Amino acid sequence: MTFTDANPTFPYQSSEARRQLGIPDSPEIHLAITGLAERLIPLAEGASKSDAVLRITALRTASAAVLFRYPFEMVVLRFRVSLDLPVDQDEIDAAAKLTPTDWLGQAVQQLRMEGVEIAPNFGKQASHYGWREAP
Repeated sequence: MTFTDANPTFPYQSSEARRQLGIPDSPEIHLAITGLAERLIPLAEGASKSDAVLRITALRTASAAVLFRYPFEMVVLRFRVSLDLPVDQDEIDAAAKLTPTDWLGQAVQQLRMEGVEIAPNFGKQASHYGWREAP
């Protein structure tokens, strides 16, 4: 299951993510969010939600994780809570103590390894209020 468009105009473009989240058209943001969302979908086992709801929830959870640098364990817990799946308080407490993860930085590294040129101000595209176009 992928979120990337069949014929993207830039690497990892996701019209679905853009439509659902209003994210800017930048490959690093699309890759960071959709790559993480794709990792979440298989973890929805037991959820009684439609595929569309699972995809939207995965995208929204991944967007928050990238924006606020949540560690993967916290991302999984937030995803499970959003799907009304059971979580253990000990897991929540342990995840809250983990080191933040720079999902956007990881996406930039991957894109650079793939030969994609990244704008020097990519880090300014995230704000504590959501995603915005880079100046």
